[in-house]
Amino acid sequence: MSKTIRAALVYFAIVLGTGFVLGVFRVPVLVPRIGERWAELVEMPIMAAVIFFRSPGEA
Repeated sequence: MSKTIRAALVYFAIVLGTGFVLGVFRVPVLVPRIGERWAELVEMPIMAAVIFFRSPGEA
């Protein structure tokens, strides 16, 4: 497997896994308390940070 494909799969797994974990927390805990839209807005900076800091560097 090429290094590019492997890096892409690892990046995909990290971002998808983070989104899944945050979604498991967001839906039962935050949505009933603050509403769906505000819960998404709380989750957004965390996902943006994960996407930014886990993105592959320049080749």
